[in-house]
Amino acid sequence: MKGIFIIGTDTGVGKTVVCAGLLRMAQGLKKAVYWKPVQTGVLRGDDTAEVKSLSALDPSCVINPAFRFPETLSPYKAAEKWGKTIELNGLMGTVINETESGHFMIVEGAGGVLVPYGRQLLQRDFIKATGFPVILVGRDKVGVINQALLTLSALKDANIPCLGVILTHSTGNSGNGDAIKELANTEVLLELLPKEDKRILVAEVERTEKLRKIIGISSPIV
Repeated sequence: MKGIFIIGTDTGVGKTVVCAGLLRMAQGLKKAVYWKPVQTGVLRGDDTAEVKSLSALDPSCVINPAFRFPETLSPYKAAEKWGKTIELNGLMGTVINETESGHFMIVEGAGGVLVPYGRQLLQRDFIKATGFPVILVGRDKVGVINQALLTLSALKDANIPCLGVILTHSTGNSGNGDAIKELANTEVLLELLPKEDKRILVAEVERTEKLRKIIGISSPIV
C-alpha cells in the first residue's frame, strides 16, 4: 500500500484531525507525506496549515495543495470562477512523483466521494486512479448511517476498497457505529469523542491499534 485517501460523509466532519494523527503515526514506519490536492474556502480555514500545526512535524511532511481557492464552493465551481481547470493528469503527476520517491501518501479529499472537480471529473475518479484504499470519516449524528451507506455504495460501484470508518464527535452511545458495521459489513475503526483541544484527538488517532495495523505498524505506542 502506497497511500491512503481520507474522505468524508460530508464536509467539516474531522478529516483533517484524522490526517494529522495518521501522519504522525506513519512517521515511525516510512517517510509519510500529507497532501490535500484541492483546498477551497481558505478565507475561512486552511486544512494544510492546520495539519502542519497539529502534527508538529517537519514542514517537508506536508505538500502544498495543487489548487487553493478562497470561496467555500465545490472544487468545480471554485475552479470555474477563477478560470482554472482541475485535470486528473496533473493531480496524478504529484501522486506518481511522491510514491516513486518512496513516500507514503495521506491524501485528504475535498469533502465526499462524489464531489465534482470538473464537469466530467469527480473525486471518485481521482481516488480510483491513485489506487489508494479509502478511510471514511463521518460525524456521529442523525443521518450519518445514510451518508455512510451511500458513500460506501458509491465506492463499491467503483471497486474502491474501504478500510473502515471513523466517527467523530461521538456520543459513545448513539449506536450509529454498530449500525454501519452491521448494514455495510464495514469495520468501524474508531469513535472519537469531542475534545476542545484537537491535539488530544490527533494523539488518539495516532495511538489507535486498528489504524496502526492498517498502516503496517504492528506494535502499539507505549
